[in-house]
Amino acid sequence: MECAPDSRPDGCRSHLDSVLVVGPGNDTPGPSESSLRFLRDAVLEFRRAGGRVRFPPHDATEQIGWIEQAKRYRMEASETLDKALLTRRLRWGLTSMWMALRQSLCLVALRRGEPVAALSYTIRRTDIRTAFLGSRQAEAAAKGGTALEVALAVLAVRDKISVTGTYTPAEARPYHVLIGRRLDEPAPGDSSWTVEDCRLIVKKCGEGI
Repeated sequence: MECAPDSRPDGCRSHLDSVLVVGPGNDTPGPSESSLRFLRDAVLEFRRAGGRVRFPPHDATEQIGWIEQAKRYRMEASETLDKALLTRRLRWGLTSMWMALRQSLCLVALRRGEPVAALSYTIRRTDIRTAFLGSRQAEAAAKGGTALEVALAVLAVRDKISVTGTYTPAEARPYHVLIGRRLDEPAPGDSSWTVEDCRLIVKKCGEGI
């Protein structure tokens, strides 16, 4: 089961809606120069803000601490934010981050030692399948979710396999186009990078991950 997978993790709604209109017939052939530039800039921005990505395996005590922090973020949002600000997207993002952090195979974006985004996954014979992706969707989390997407490519290159996720709900589709995923491959609703896509992404954008 996937919960808000890969869905606009970095608060990039305004950027996407201003530059990109995507309909069901607009497919993507993989990473373009513009998508590689977006990924590279996201990683650089995240690192400049003091962010870093942690790969599993994680220290058990440290991971329990991250889970508790994510739980606290959810509670604080519910208790302190006005209903107008506590959007469905924010609730999904916080819940998905908490769910991702509970998995053993989980990439974690940290800023100043605190988790700001997390992405869980499974490794299959031919691909890495994404599961839960969520973030705080706040300034502190800037570009953390996208940095995790690049980290996925690093894992795929290491294991010589592809990356597969989904772009449901439909509002996530523009983000997947933006990062150069191949949509509806290998199945309708899927979003993928081939092994060669991942190699290109790591070569162009993976420095520092």
